[in-house]
Amino acid sequence: PAAGADATALTAVPVVGSLAIGAEVEGELAAGDPVLGARGTYAKAWTLAGRAGQSATIDLLGRDPPDQPGSFDPYLRLAGPGLDSVLSDDDGGRACDARLTVTFPADADYRVLVTTYRRAAGHFTLRVSGRPATFADEPCNPTPVDDNEVASATPRGRLVLGDSIPDDLASGQPAARGRRLLHERTVDGAAGTDVTVAVRSDRFDPELVIEGPGMGEQLYRGAEPATCVASLRLTLPKTGTYRLVVVGTTEQDGATSLGYVLSAGRGPPPAGCELLIVPGERVGPVTRATSEAELRVRFDVAEVEYDHGEGVSEPATALYPDDPGQRAVITWQDPAARTGPVLVVIRRDAAAWHSRRGVRIGTTLRTLERLNGRPFPVSGWAWDGAGTVGAWNGGDLTGDLGPGVWLVLDGDWDRLTPEERAQLEVGDRELPSDHPALRKLNPRVVEIRVRLRS
Repeated sequence: PAAGADATALTAVPVVGSLAIGAEVEGELAAGDPVLGARGTYAKAWTLAGRAGQSATIDLLGRDPPDQPGSFDPYLRLAGPGLDSVLSDDDGGRACDARLTVTFPADADYRVLVTTYRRAAGHFTLRVSGRPATFADEPCNPTPVDDNEVASATPRGRLVLGDSIPDDLASGQPAARGRRLLHERTVDGAAGTDVTVAVRSDRFDPELVIEGPGMGEQLYRGAEPATCVASLRLTLPKTGTYRLVVVGTTEQDGATSLGYVLSAGRGPPPAGCELLIVPGERVGPVTRATSEAELRVRFDVAEVEYDHGEGVSEPATALYPDDPGQRAVITWQDPAARTGPVLVVIRRDAAAWHSRRGVRIGTTLRTLERLNGRPFPVSGWAWDGAGTVGAWNGGDLTGDLGPGVWLVLDGDWDRLTPEERAQLEVGDRELPSDHPALRKLNPRVVEIRVRLRS
């Protein structure tokens, strides 16, 4: 299992029951259930009583709706006292089922969350065992894109082997959350040619389908969470024309930009989203498990001091120290060993870092309001926390910039009258983002802080 989701998101899902070792629950995820994060997956939660030193295996077995084979891919999460982070699993059980095995560190109630890798409805069995059942090793080969969907893909022209083409699934037209959008391109190839086909996007989790002569059945690959890339490598079985279908699911209502790049060639797939901010999981290559020594192997780093203000500083590490457009500073749980990232700080010119929805250094307040779909609170100016945004009033940026992410805004104060400045310089008080003086100032993001552990 991998450490992943933020525990705060799990506690937002109401508990529907309690579990103990030996329990087995039949359930269903469907419209009307609580929605989790930016992906909008349905979720249910249970408490599980654990005793210190006791081991348990939790299995989540999914059943697809009859008319949507391969659509229900179970995803399991566990949080509770003494665990360093939230545990999660996608395909650790039989085929696409999820399995977590844990030794409880404390006598306490733990929270089990049932959801799916992508938004889908379906029935499931949740089972807690002291002695887990064994099963035959069966690969997970989901087919969440059915033949009718593939046939309905919008034609976008041809792709030449060796080229890459940028495109946009939404093409500027607002799409409701959960809507599936598909593009198709064709590529010609000769029998025996080794080809890597990849689709990369930092706006959605891309999926890729390939069909063609001599293949028998379609090939499918979805991007692993937060990697931004879905890729397939194959040897073309026959000379002919192959169909490449890009699939994306909108994660927010009103999405107008679902940009991606599709490529096909002999080389390796494109790099993942190294500069993507995923709340509770990572900031580019920095996760809760990252150390400075690991970063040095792949990136330029430098030892620096991080200034908290008021004369307080601590040892830190600068990632990309000589590149203003990518520079980020990391503080550590163990500053001597430089392990256990606590805080990642992105400032001023480092506009290459971004969230899935494109929030970055330089994003304006009005753009944030548009992306969020509603006003949000901003702390007043004339104190140390001036212009800070850390909550989104239940808007669309709640998942994109969820718990543990703070933005600092600032602007050109010369555009305000003295009276308008006074309306914003209110110290440690919150102002609505649609305050007339604040909208006139229209401040920009000048700093992004991401907390990976408390």
